[in-house]
Amino acid sequence: MDTAPTRTDEALYGRGPLVAAVSRWASVALALLALAFMWNGPEVRPRPALAVGTAYAAFNLLSQLWVRRHPRARALKIAHDVVDAVAVGAGALFTGGLRGPLWLFLYPHVVAVSVRRGLRYGLAFGLLDAGIVTALATLEDRPLALFHGLTLLFCAFAAGATGSYLRSIRRQQALAVGRLTASQERLQSLVAIGQGVVERLELRELLPLITRSVNRVMGTCHCVLFLREGDHLRMAAQEGLEDEVVRAFDGLRVGQSLSGWIISQGAPVAITDMLKDKHLLFGPMVERFRYRSFLGVPLRRGHEILGTLEVVTKEDRRFSLDEQAVMSAFADQAAVAIDNARLFEEARTHLAEVVEANRRLEDLNRLRQQYLRNVSHEFRTPLTVIKGYAEFLQDGPPEGESLEDVLRVMSESCDRLIEMVDTLIDVSRIEREEARRLLQVQTLDLRELTAASVEVLRLAAQKKNVAVHLDFPPAGIGLEGDGNLLHQVVRKLVDNAVKYSPAGARVLVRGRADGEDVALEVEDFGVGIAPEHLPRIFEKFYMVDGGISRRVGGTGVGLYLVREIVRLHQGSVAVRSSPGEGSVFSVRLPRRFPGLPGGAAPS
Repeated sequence: MDTAPTRTDEALYGRGPLVAAVSRWASVALALLALAFMWNGPEVRPRPALAVGTAYAAFNLLSQLWVRRHPRARALKIAHDVVDAVAVGAGALFTGGLRGPLWLFLYPHVVAVSVRRGLRYGLAFGLLDAGIVTALATLEDRPLALFHGLTLLFCAFAAGATGSYLRSIRRQQALAVGRLTASQERLQSLVAIGQGVVERLELRELLPLITRSVNRVMGTCHCVLFLREGDHLRMAAQEGLEDEVVRAFDGLRVGQSLSGWIISQGAPVAITDMLKDKHLLFGPMVERFRYRSFLGVPLRRGHEILGTLEVVTKEDRRFSLDEQAVMSAFADQAAVAIDNARLFEEARTHLAEVVEANRRLEDLNRLRQQYLRNVSHEFRTPLTVIKGYAEFLQDGPPEGESLEDVLRVMSESCDRLIEMVDTLIDVSRIEREEARRLLQVQTLDLRELTAASVEVLRLAAQKKNVAVHLDFPPAGIGLEGDGNLLHQVVRKLVDNAVKYSPAGARVLVRGRADGEDVALEVEDFGVGIAPEHLPRIFEKFYMVDGGISRRVGGTGVGLYLVREIVRLHQGSVAVRSSPGEGSVFSVRLPRRFPGLPGGAAPS
């Protein structure tokens, strides 16, 4: 009777070291492949990195030979886990640190160790791997990379908790299997099926398997599984029931019918003739389909009842206490399996969230670095012009009209610097919510505001031979808002349209009243925007095309500022564009400023 579990344990035991060995050798191969691609990299020290890989491969080979002869060598297995982490850290140190790919092996390492060994063991290695990432981040002076250490700790906690929980579940299963294998042949069959059920981690596979297995164990043809959702019962799986019966169970509440009675009692319910039971809810349907006997047990997990597991027959059958015990034991295992599957889904969701958060952190760091480069370039250009002309004037005033030209260029460069500083200040005020507190709302004319904003850009448009046309009703369009901030909106949109338009093109600025709103559109016929960039065009630091942006200038915060100012006025902004056909930016604002909670009102 004990031979089957022993063979299963031996198979699982042999499979585990094999998977670990294959994973380690695959990691070595991937690391060496990565080193081959990065061999001539400026931050790569290939020979020390190769030495680390060779030493680790030799240790890996020797340790596996030792473990084959001494399979219970726990100290060596712990040492191997430590060497895995240290080898990844050393390899990353010689291949560009956090700028290289090798340190990413710490993520699968900490997850595999935590799931395999449990929570405390996983947290210990989570601290080790987080320490390695922290050391690399400190050496490279990259404080944002410290978030990877926190992410590794979270992965260790999530995977370790899952591993510990699964180990606990397996221990409980082993106890249940030990009890069931000592009973009659039906209990042996129940154990075999129960093990297959618990191995399922997907609810969509697990629940139908439970109903099929119950019919097999109990020798019945009709089984239904209900899961409790608040005060309602939802049919999660069934086998053998007629479609009309299945539809009738929709919307069943706890306390109704025999199913609700099982949950209320928290104990098995066995009925030889359902038609004689006062708790029966669907008497006519039971009589029409000739159902007779019933056995239902609660799906209990600790003190919580997850639902019910029920069988019915079309012949008279008196379910014995032994059969009730068998089905109750199966329901207990099914409840563990359902809880386990739910935990697995939660862990998988949390892991996906961690991966997504990590991706967004890396993306944000990349955009931040690009933003700093853009800002540095944008400030350097006018400063270089001003410094050059200032040195030129130190030799004395030029003759003729050149002095006026020099002063005009210097003045334009100063204006450009002032505009960039104003933009950065406005972004900072909005993000600190100072603009919300200091919002100066007044009655404005959208036509006059747009004309004044465009006038500042006329010279730049004329230099590029781009015509800017305004299309507004003669009577004007009234609205309430902060004039300085709305000037920024118009200037940023028109400035972008001029920058990205070819010489000889035109830019159209349209405004109209639309019910309780006003609409402003800025249309150009320039390079346009590819569809994949449109969802992110208003994000902070986001640049559509680095090459084009470098030619026309920009810091990556202009459209972000437009969006935030429009949101501050409780409006909306959108863009329509096609590559090579130009773009249309549309802004909608309420004509009457709705006010802010505890904030500004029209003055």
